[in-house]
Amino acid sequence: MLEEVPGATEVQVQSPPGLPQLVLRLRRGDLERWGSDAVEVLDLIRTAYQGDVVGQTYQGSQVVDVIAILDRDSRDSVTKVGDLPLRAPGGAYVALRQIADVHERAGRYQVQHEGGQRLATVTANVAGGYVASFVAKAKAAIATKLELPPGIWLSFAGTAEAQAQSRRDLFINSLFAALGIVLLLSIVNRNWRNLVLVLANLPFALVGGVLAVFATGGRVSLGGMGGFVTLAGITLRNLARSG
Repeated sequence: MLEEVPGATEVQVQSPPGLPQLVLRLRRGDLERWGSDAVEVLDLIRTAYQGDVVGQTYQGSQVVDVIAILDRDSRDSVTKVGDLPLRAPGGAYVALRQIADVHERAGRYQVQHEGGQRLATVTANVAGGYVASFVAKAKAAIATKLELPPGIWLSFAGTAEAQAQSRRDLFINSLFAALGIVLLLSIVNRNWRNLVLVLANLPFALVGGVLAVFATGGRVSLGGMGGFVTLAGITLRNLARSG
């Protein structure tokens, strides 16, 4: 659905990564041909790559286990696993790939969680437009086309959510500032008629800023909103002085 929204690019589903695993499958026919036992072969593989205690030694009064294991270069190379030599009961040496299939595959997936709930993430970039307008279109499209089962919900995050939060904070702070300015003007003017006259002239002071917005495309960014707040404050100060 996001791919169908105008301006959406690089839409991807963030799949949880699977842990890599090395799979060894012994071939019963080849084991019987060489006279090998499956349990013994698996024990040899475990000893080669995980290590096994084969004896003990002493360092002063301390007993130290002696562990047999392959060297690090052989253990860290996946391509060399199939070259592991195993001695058959008859005395011949057989490479592991002669009696087993060795291959890599993705193991169990890492399930992402947030707030105790499982999380699936879909990401997208926006080209040729504003993020806020794109998110509004995406929300409208998803709301009309997608019906979520109980216990599942959607949330938008990223740049759009950060801008929306900043706009809400700016609106709330501007509201408190406006109330404080009106209170101070009422104290300075000492007359409600003068106060109404000052506030009535405020919209006319913002005409230039509104025309500039329409001339540049009719969109107000977060920085532009901050400029409007600053302009309103300067205008009120000048009106208060002139009054």
